[in-house]
This record gives sequence, C-alpha cells and structure tokens, in this order.
Amino acid sequence: AEGFGFANPPGYPHRAFIEAEACSVRASAPLRALWRCLVDEKVPLPTRKDPAYQGYGVFSFDSVDVSGLTINFEMQGGEFNVNGFTRLLATAEVRRKLGEQAPLPNVLSVHVGTATGLRTTRANLLTGEKSCRPQVVLRVRGTRLQTSRTAQRRASGGGSGGGGGGGG
Repeated sequence: AEGFGFANPPGYPHRAFIEAEACSVRASAPLRALWRCLVDEKVPLPTRKDPAYQGYGVFSFDSVDVSGLTINFEMQGGEFNVNGFTRLLATAEVRRKLGEQAPLPNVLSVHVGTATGLRTTRANLLTGEKSCRPQVVLRVRGTRLQTSRTAQRRASGGGSGGGGGGGG
C-alpha cells in the first residue's frame, strides 16, 4: 500500500493518527483458513488462556516493512487520540453486533426516581396544589448535561398544609 493512514477522531489538530508513505506485507496462510474467512466459518483453536477459543486459522507474517511512518500522539478535549481511535473502532464493532438503536455498553444512564427539597414554583390558590419544574444537571469530566424544565410535575405532599411526611 502507498500513501495510507488512519484518521484521528474528529477535532484533533492533525488529520491522521498514523500516516505512511508505503507499507509492504509478506504473509502466508493455508488456503482452508482463507476460505473460512470468506464464509465466516470458525474452528476450535484452543489457547492456554481460553481452551474454547475459536478462529479462522493461523496466519504467518514473514515481514512487514513500513517507510515514511508518522504517528501523531495528541490530546484533545481531555482524550488521548490513541484512546479516541480505539473507542471509535470499538463503538463501530459494538454497533454492528447490537444494531444502531441498542444502547451502548459502558454508557452512563441516569434515572432520577425521587427528589426532595424541590422549590415550589407554582401553587393553585383554590386547591392548594403545589407544583414545580424540576431540572437535573449532570457534570462528568468537564461535560455538562441537563434536562429541560418544560415538564411540570406536582411536588409530593400537596394540600394547604404544605410538605410533610416521609419524602422518598
């Protein structure tokens, strides 16, 4: 291959994480192993660490020659580009396996079940019902996410006597 590279994740100063003028690879594999790759047929290839491991076969690389290699190690937004590059590859692989709509593993999901000490923003003078517009703000590693205040919910313990009782 000539003039190839692997792109950096979006937002990094350099376009490519790895660039090379040329790369020459000499490898060999049994014809049956190549066929297994084409038809996605795995066979037992036990290892010491995982006796149940399955794969396509053994591929031997006799030589890998790279010339004009540039590796750009950079930080952007608190993330090292090697980590970002690996994350993008892993995310794409997981998306292929799970489908586009499935939630990704290792994703922080926040569910607020109850809240206490909410400030009343409205009160109905006829019924005494109190309501508020709660908002959740989450800060993680310099990222700030928040819910909108459009949904109106009733504060617990309404009535003219105010709160009281065991909050949750």
